[in-house]
Amino acid sequence: MGWGHEIRPAIATLQVTPAGEYSITISLNLEALLSGIGANHEDTDDSPNATQYNELRELPPEALRQEFANFTTPFLQGVQLRFNDTPGEPEVSDVRIPEVGDLAIARISEVVLSGTVPLGTTHFVWQWQDTFGSSVIRVLPITGDEEGYSAWLQNGTPSDPVPLEGVDPRSRLERFWDYVKIGFEHILPEGLDHILFVLGI
Repeated sequence: MGWGHEIRPAIATLQVTPAGEYSITISLNLEALLSGIGANHEDTDDSPNATQYNELRELPPEALRQEFANFTTPFLQGVQLRFNDTPGEPEVSDVRIPEVGDLAIARISEVVLSGTVPLGTTHFVWQWQDTFGSSVIRVLPITGDEEGYSAWLQNGTPSDPVPLEGVDPRSRLERFWDYVKIGFEHILPEGLDHILFVLGI
């Protein structure tokens, strides 16, 4: 029996500590990633790897964590992170996988990457391998006085240089038009649930 799930972007949230350490928490459908179901399929049932996906969906957290451990190297190769012009070298510091629940609902896990920000860094660029699907990069502001940054990236497109302090350099109008463009290209043809997803970012 299959449990088809819509393919949604991974959401990567970067935080930087005052000591210069960073963490990136990536919320994603880990089973889809491990079974090679990416942006070329709208639903997991549309993929020839649907059987493998469904088998992974039934694994308890520790067993799925081991499956991901075997995939760690290609996963890190698919994450491109540059601080100014210096390549980042993140390590997987945690993998959080919920217990098996309602199989009709996609299980969302979290992979946490961590590392040290090079001295003198003012901005970074995030890129998610196109075969992994699309991604949303979010940066939480260091202070609570500013709005954070978020951008939806598709087809392996790198982000614009993002200020490390998490302040979005775009005006409200520029951010609005960015998401309108995404709406016409992707959201509106897929329905209301995609629109609600963007509003929740």
